[in-house]
Amino acid sequence: MPQNIIQHFYTVGSASSMLMAILVAVVLFRSGCSHQTRIGFIFLALALSTLTNSLLHDLKIRFELPVLVVPDPFQLLIGPLFYLYLLKKNERVIERLTLIAYTLPFVLASVFLAWFVANLDSKVMRSPTAQYLSSGLSFVIYLQIGIYYFICHKQIKRLEQQLKDSCSNIDRINQNWVEQILLILVIGYSGITLLYLSNHAAIYLPVNKSITVILAGITYLMVYRTFRRPEIFTDIKISIEPKPEVEEHSNSKEKNKYQKSGLTSNQVGVIYIRVQNYMVKHKPFIEPELSLGSLARRLQLSNHHLSQVINHKQEVNFYDFINSYRIDEVKQQLIAQQNIGRPILTIALEAGFNSKATFNRIFKERVQTTPSQYRKENR
Repeated sequence: MPQNIIQHFYTVGSASSMLMAILVAVVLFRSGCSHQTRIGFIFLALALSTLTNSLLHDLKIRFELPVLVVPDPFQLLIGPLFYLYLLKKNERVIERLTLIAYTLPFVLASVFLAWFVANLDSKVMRSPTAQYLSSGLSFVIYLQIGIYYFICHKQIKRLEQQLKDSCSNIDRINQNWVEQILLILVIGYSGITLLYLSNHAAIYLPVNKSITVILAGITYLMVYRTFRRPEIFTDIKISIEPKPEVEEHSNSKEKNKYQKSGLTSNQVGVIYIRVQNYMVKHKPFIEPELSLGSLARRLQLSNHHLSQVINHKQEVNFYDFINSYRIDEVKQQLIAQQNIGRPILTIALEAGFNSKATFNRIFKERVQTTPSQYRKENR
């Protein structure tokens, strides 16, 4: 009886995850936005991978095949699709030959799967060679997902740095969720591998079935994450400015640098004073979504000039520059008499932060203590 209940949850859970993935993919395909379309292909790959692993598990049981796991080729598309999505967010163009190279492992695994299905009734599937091929290809899939986790991590950090050059809040537009999804896959597949090796195959481990459960869970998480991410459904454009280099020791180099940008060293100093006065008088930092472009327009400057001035004078990006003002504002408000008893989070939100976790992290990094401890020590 308990076994039947578990099987029922497995069937319903995997089937509903595939249905959800396909429906979300259709919605994203209809959006007409290229980066949303790439997310749609990820959902489609998850649905097909879940279906394939479920069917392969049933085939192994039906034909009593001794192979541990039959490799599913659609898993080899998940990592590349995430990577291509991040490249699109980084506004990088992919050459056609490079795109073919990304899909080549999927093609080879599909050929193996076709050969596997064509020889289900033969003795070939019970030979050691077939088992070695199957296990080897499965290990390649596991290795590929691990590799794409690390290269996607690198792309996410690059995008995060670009966003910090243009945005004062990046919580809603960063791509850490991609890294989290791939990490869950790596941990899940590692767990299956360790479980099997620790028992030395002494117990029956339905690997394809276990992978189906992991992929279904990933799909549910992806659906949840997607509907919480506004940029999935809106084509947000981020103005990314090149980060200027800072010259500290050579006056001639510094002079040439500003001549190329159209600014002299004296102009940089004057503009910086303007920026400081504007920040103190008008407090634009209290706007959670303040961007480099928005502030530059108010100061009647180009994005590049504003970014260059901030970077040269304070040697920080726009994100850190704005949040330094927000932290100073919070510090003042925390010890103000009229704010005694007011919630710290309320003060932080009024200062321009839009996330409690981000506020606490930045405050502790800059002040070397927690907001509550700071308030207590400065009363």
